[in-house]
Amino acid sequence: IIKILFFYLEGNGQGSALNQINLCYGVYVDTTGTIYYSDFTNNRILKKLNSSSTGVVVAGNNGVGSASNQFNGPMGIYIDANNQSIIYVVDSSNHRVQRWVIGGTSGTTVAGGNSNGSALNQLNNPRAVISDSSSNLYISDTNNHRVVMWASGSTIGILIAGTSGVIGSTETTLNYPNGITFDANKNLYVADSCNFRVQKYTTCAGMLLVMKI
Repeated sequence: IIKILFFYLEGNGQGSALNQINLCYGVYVDTTGTIYYSDFTNNRILKKLNSSSTGVVVAGNNGVGSASNQFNGPMGIYIDANNQSIIYVVDSSNHRVQRWVIGGTSGTTVAGGNSNGSALNQLNNPRAVISDSSSNLYISDTNNHRVVMWASGSTIGILIAGTSGVIGSTETTLNYPNGITFDANKNLYVADSCNFRVQKYTTCAGMLLVMKI
């Protein structure tokens, strides 16, 4: 993966051709080894097969905007745990998460999309998304300093980590959370970016420990 991303970013320079990237903040490798990556400034998601020398657009690439076929700064991406033809895209500056059928012509908003804010039906510059086996979404809502869960089909999120709109370094607060992941025991790990630590939560509930990195 490192070699491929280095090839795109350095070997062909910064740009908008299909063998180039203009800032990349998200990458996902599926079970077949296909690499998906977000091309932030070009407002598109691409995939690359191991045998290919260029990427293939699978979402976006229709300029910057808020229409259903556009992105405004795509960041984190994640393939649905139950259906590898579905990709979730954090459309950060549109304050939403989009669900795309890979290769489709437009996406559907599945979280946020109600302008930026701290209400539980809103997001504020989210950065990362993951899904579980029930297609529930877990989102690092970065500028709200929280992690929220959106149940499949829901129009509102549930606060599971941090305190909405509150920056802090206590056990119940976060400071610009970014990457998130689960382990095999369904513990949630949060990169608490500006607190210079990783937070661990048990099943998205009570915090167990803090690890500085």
